[in-house]
Amino acid sequence: MDPDLNTTHVSSLRSPALIALLVTAFFVALGFGLIVPIIPTFARELDATLDQAAAVVSAFALVRLASSAPAGWISDRLGSRRLIIAGLLIVAASSAAIVTADSYADLLVLRGIGGVGSAAFVVGLGQYLVLTIPSRERGRAQGLLQGAFLSGGASGPAVGGLLVDRFGLTSPFFIYALTLGVAAVIAYLYIADVRADSRPTPESDRGLLAGVLSDQTFWIAMLMALTLSWATQGIRAFAVSVYGIEDLGMTPGEVGLFLTVAAVVHAVVLLPASQLIDRWGRRPMARLGLLIYVAAVAFMAVSTSQEQLLAALVTQGVAIGIVSSVPAAVVADISPAPVAGRVVSLSAIAADIGVVVGVQTMGSISQRASFAAAFWVTAGLLVVALASSLFMRETLEVEGAAGYEAS
Repeated sequence: MDPDLNTTHVSSLRSPALIALLVTAFFVALGFGLIVPIIPTFARELDATLDQAAAVVSAFALVRLASSAPAGWISDRLGSRRLIIAGLLIVAASSAAIVTADSYADLLVLRGIGGVGSAAFVVGLGQYLVLTIPSRERGRAQGLLQGAFLSGGASGPAVGGLLVDRFGLTSPFFIYALTLGVAAVIAYLYIADVRADSRPTPESDRGLLAGVLSDQTFWIAMLMALTLSWATQGIRAFAVSVYGIEDLGMTPGEVGLFLTVAAVVHAVVLLPASQLIDRWGRRPMARLGLLIYVAAVAFMAVSTSQEQLLAALVTQGVAIGIVSSVPAAVVADISPAPVAGRVVSLSAIAADIGVVVGVQTMGSISQRASFAAAFWVTAGLLVVALASSLFMRETLEVEGAAGYEAS
């Protein structure tokens, strides 16, 4: 192992604040995993069409998209801790209120409100990692963060399906609110506030942002974030859930179990892949992961049985494990510290555009054509992202780019 990698791992990746952040992420994901396969089905129980069921998933991301830019501005000025806690409490309150929803409109509005809190949490989290993790640890830091999310979320879909079978469709939302409350308490007690050491002048501030926005590699990372969100959320949160139940005759519990298996595969691949992102670089791992992802979604498009769907989901899990940490690591590499919150918010916006457009588009294509057609469109978008990775520069060696390590 590279001595530098081992040294930085000890000094940064085992800090108490980062550990607390990982525990917070675990509880957030534990609750979120409960409701992922349930939302479209719950919407259908409220007499929603396929388009409307997809819109519930998209509403959360749409409001988060609109809230991300203000959250980035606030984060650069107030720091990450307040934003993380406020975000967790907002999502908890909106999720608890869904338990009383008795119409499609109630469900849509309450999930939308949750998007405000999610934007605050995601941007605060991203700013924290940019400012505290040096370049050669960022792949692993993102891997640890995703591992925490996966550890919480891996059992969520299966448990959520079992809760529905036993207690009804609203029970996972109540448990989700409880886990978010626990996460907020942990964040309050243990996560330190983080912000840039100095505030730039307005002219310098604009110059820093302009430098990021003129970087071709930044926009390629944005395209990857958008595409991965489209594929991952569109497939897992909507297409597989509805396709498995309505076309393959699966129960919510069986769909949840399949999604859990895919999440476990993702987790197994994630940590070794994140080490390679810090060793080999962002670029080769992006290309490898996207290539496998294209194959996985193409396999879904031609699958006609539960066994084939499971094999495709396992392949998808491998691909996500390899590539999912890359966009965030690239963005962190090229983010100046004084504007890190706003740069991270742009990355969040790209990801949310992928969720909003991707889930809604897959729902519309599934209703008007077929689930297979929706999978093929997604595979095509992944091919575009794969082609764009040929033009990105390697950002791994850019030490001090965030304006934190060089201080």
